[in-house]
Amino acid sequence: MVVECNIDVLIPKRADCNTYLNEIYWGERNQHQIDTYQRECHERLRMINFPQELHGCCDRTCSDIRHR
Repeated sequence: MVVECNIDVLIPKRADCNTYLNEIYWGERNQHQIDTYQRECHERLRMINFPQELHGCCDRTCSDIRHR
C-alpha cells in the first residue's frame, strides 16, 4: 500500500527557517535495516538537551493543565 499526502494544503503553526528536508523512503525493510534505523534515531535523540526540570511535565503527567 502506498499513501500519498499533499502537505502543501496544510497551514503551518509557525514559520520554520530550516529549509533542510529530512526524507525517508519507506518500502520493504529487513531486520538489519530496521535495527540500523532504530539505532540511528536513538543516537540522534540522545543529542537533544531535555532539561531536568521538564521531566515532570512530560507525557501528560504534569498537574498544570496549561502544560498539556
